[in-house]
Amino acid sequence: MANFKQEIPFNILGLKERFSDKYILMVRSHVGKQQWVDKNGNSVELKCDDFLMDVGFYDNISELYLVSDILITDYSSSIFDFSILERPQILYAYDLDVYSREVGFVFDYKNFSPFPIVKTEDDLYGAILCADQQNKIELKKFKEKGV
Repeated sequence: MANFKQEIPFNILGLKERFSDKYILMVRSHVGKQQWVDKNGNSVELKCDDFLMDVGFYDNISELYLVSDILITDYSSSIFDFSILERPQILYAYDLDVYSREVGFVFDYKNFSPFPIVKTEDDLYGAILCADQQNKIELKKFKEKGV
C-alpha cells in the first residue's frame, strides 16, 4: 500500500473544545494516505486521548460505521456504505474548487446527495451541531437510490 501524505484539514483542538462532551472523533484517512502532515508538510502524530482515536489502520471500516453517529467525509464513496445506517453525514469539501478542477466528479457533487457540503471549519462546526436535524426521509431516499 502506498504511503501518501495527508494534511489534517481541520483543527483537532477546536473540535475537541466544542464537541468532546458529546462525541469521540475517529480519524481515518483515505486508503493509501497514512502519513498525517501539517500545512508545512511536517509529519504529525495524532495524539490519541479520550476524544481522539486514530483508526487509520483498523481493518474493518464497516465496524467503524456501526459505532459512528455521524460520518464526516469529503469525496469518498463511503457515503454510500454509511447511508445504509440512515445516519447523518457531512461532506467537508474544504478544497472543492481544487478537487473539482484537478480530479473532477463522476456525478453532480453539489446536488447528488442530501448531505450538507461545507468548506470552512466554522461551517463544519455548524453542520455537526445541526446533524441530528438532517431530514430522515431524505437520508432514507438516498439509501434506497443506490448507485
